[in-house]
Amino acid sequence: ILGKNLLSDIGSFYLHLDENANYFGRLLMDSLFTDNFLNEFIWCYRGMAIAKNNFTRRHDTVLIYKNQENNIFNWEEIAEPLSDTTVQKYKHTDENGRKYRLHGKNLKDSPIKNNTDIDLKWLETNPELCRIDYLDEKAGVKPRDWVQMDYINVMSNEKIGFATQKPEELISKFIKASSNKQSTVLDFFAGSGTTAITAHKLNRRWITVEAGLHFNNIILPRFKKLLMGFDCGGITTEKQGGFVKYFKLESYEDTLNNLEFKKTEEQQRSLDFHPEAKEDYILNYSL
Repeated sequence: ILGKNLLSDIGSFYLHLDENANYFGRLLMDSLFTDNFLNEFIWCYRGMAIAKNNFTRRHDTVLIYKNQENNIFNWEEIAEPLSDTTVQKYKHTDENGRKYRLHGKNLKDSPIKNNTDIDLKWLETNPELCRIDYLDEKAGVKPRDWVQMDYINVMSNEKIGFATQKPEELISKFIKASSNKQSTVLDFFAGSGTTAITAHKLNRRWITVEAGLHFNNIILPRFKKLLMGFDCGGITTEKQGGFVKYFKLESYEDTLNNLEFKKTEEQQRSLDFHPEAKEDYILNYSL
């Protein structure tokens, strides 16, 4: 609920859970984001087949939701390059040297319908039925809702020993597609800090939250290496360095324990009369 309230009207919400919980997440998210489910994204990875009485699990599911009617989706930023086979199909060249293919427009009663790579004579005799597909206007192959990407190799500079660490390359797909430069990326569960690290490299504003003590020995050292310009593996960008701020939020109990009470005269007399008594005991129970 908090995440939905903080989400921009043009932002997207990505939820990654394992196979034991993702269907609970789907039910919960559907109840919050009514009719605003976008897609399931499947992350496939390779590995040794160890199951003998079942299919070996080799994928994770990421649920994607939005807040309003529109949302950012920069598909060109994550488009895959055209294959050599596809490029070779652009075999025609116009007077300006631009490579192109010729297709039918699929108009009603058109003899060429929406056929691909039709004969050039149709462009001469019936140009109104034709659609020119220029190679230089192709950003690439539009992204699909799945990707095959291996887990991080244990010998990689990017690997920091965190059991559920995600590849920066995977997270970068989500950030590039669903945010613009200077957008703010929020991660409620920092884990190894990959989302924040990737957002920083991609010139996004970011906020990340982590309650575990590994913040001090995993996330913070990882950021210090990045900010000092060391090669930390993962995606590479031209921009390195910068600075971050981090805040430690105290629990209710910690706040009470760290309060300094002003002693009343009666409390001070009690301490003077019972020097063996603990001061915090006297203060807590004589207020």
